[in-house]
Formats: sequence, C-alpha cells, structure tokens
Amino acid sequence: MVRRVESEPLAVAAVGAIERETLELAVDAVEEQFSLTARVDHRKFHTDGIPDSAQPTGDSDQYDAVELAKYVASETDGSRTLVVTNQDVSQGRRQSLFGIGIRYGRTSLLSTFRLGGDRFDDRVRKLAVSEVGYMLGLELCPNEQCPFRRTDSVATLDAVDESPCEACQTKLAEAITSGDATADSESADNGRTEKSVGQSDNTPQDHSTDQLTHLLAGTARFWTSVLGYGVAFIVTLLVLIGLLEEVVGFAITDSDAATWVIVVITAAVAWVVYRNCRAVIKVISRVVIESIR
Repeated sequence: MVRRVESEPLAVAAVGAIERETLELAVDAVEEQFSLTARVDHRKFHTDGIPDSAQPTGDSDQYDAVELAKYVASETDGSRTLVVTNQDVSQGRRQSLFGIGIRYGRTSLLSTFRLGGDRFDDRVRKLAVSEVGYMLGLELCPNEQCPFRRTDSVATLDAVDESPCEACQTKLAEAITSGDATADSESADNGRTEKSVGQSDNTPQDHSTDQLTHLLAGTARFWTSVLGYGVAFIVTLLVLIGLLEEVVGFAITDSDAATWVIVVITAAVAWVVYRNCRAVIKVISRVVIESIR
C-alpha cells in the first residue's frame, strides 16, 4: 500500500446510470491502495446536461472523455475528482477507452461501458486505481502485473493486479516528496495518459507474445476457478448429506426428486462458500505481501 498521499479528499462522481455500489468500489480501492481520503459525490450528473464539446459527433456514439471529465470538474468544488460513467468514451482518434487519467491534473475518468461480466467489481477497482494513479503523476509501467501497464483489452485488465508494483509505489512517493503531485491542471492537457481498447501507443510490445501470455493466464485462472468451485461443491455436498442422514435419517438414494433438490441447494451454497473463501484468501495474500514488503 502506498503511504497517505495528501489530506485533500478525492470525490468520486457519477455521470449516467451508475449504481452507488460501483462508486463505493472505486472509493474503497483508492483508499486501500493510496491511503487517500475518498468520498462519493452524491450529486447525479445526467447525460442530458453534458455540454456540446463532450457530446458524440458524426456517426460516433462515444463521448469525449477529456471534455466529459472537465465538465464534471467544473461543477464540483475544485477538489480532485474521479468521474465514473456508464457511457462509451473516446479521445481524439483513440476509440473505446476504459478511461483517461490526466497526469498531474485534478480529474480522471473511468468508463464501465466495457466492464460487464463476472469480474465487473474487480475491473472497476483496478481502473479506479490506475486512473487516479495517473492523475497523481504515474506513467505507463512495463510490469505486466502492474495496474499501470497498458491495458488494451478486458483480458489484459483481468491479468493485472490491483496493487501497484513496487517501482510505481516508489515513483509515487518520490513525486509526492518533490511536490510534483500538487501541480495544477493547466499542464495536464500536454501530459495525458489514456487506457484504451484496441489502441496503440509508443510502448514497444510483441503482440503475439502478449496475446499468448494472456491466453495462458486466462486458461490457468479458469481451471483454478473450476477446481476451487469443484472442491467447494464436493465438501458442501458431503456436509449436507451428513447432516440430512444424522438429523432426519434421510439417505440421498431415497428419492430422485429430493436428490436433485439437494444438488441444486449444494450448487448455490457451494458458490457462496467459494466466493467467500476466495475473498478471504485474497485479503490474507495482500496482508502477507505487504508484510514482506
């Protein structure tokens, strides 16, 4: 975890149909990884109030990410702001961005438009960390596990960790010590760092190797999840059968209909057990890693 950045709070504001729980995910991730004081801005910024400069143009249905972020910033009290929107966003020729972090600026933005799926919460947290980190002065990182690496797909986003690598934590601490993290937003337009889907930047990369890495990592995660859930299912089933036989004297072979009911109940309970165990293991892992560091 990075040391406390500054006493200045970070506001997390919604544009469009964003659930409060999503904003709280961003708040929690930022506070955990940067020790920033973050809060949810309770005001709702609707898309019909977005100025023309941020509106989609031509055949595009994507909002301008920078102009959208600036619009929300102009409506706030001037504090640092992370804008969260469900709209698809772009910036210039860069289309379908996950978000945009304006280096040394006052505002950053993340879009949930392409984050759907079972890992939605994790993706929101990772993007919140990366976009706020860019705002505090961090740059793209070559470390493939760092949230500040270039993420040009959901698969790449899933492959990174939520916690910044040690090198990025050191850079952030140095920026804070030197006072760079307090630079005003006037220099921001010349130092943008965007994270986009399917876009290239000046970071050299072997795409074939990168794709193979992501494929292998995704396959490993998939089978690990299958194995973990399978173990949870078997253990839950054995416990449930044991309880039924002990308490009511029911054997699973007594009724086909009852057997299917037990299987369905087991599947649901096992999923809850698996998710909770995974969350606990994740927390313990973070504590161990931080203690080692």
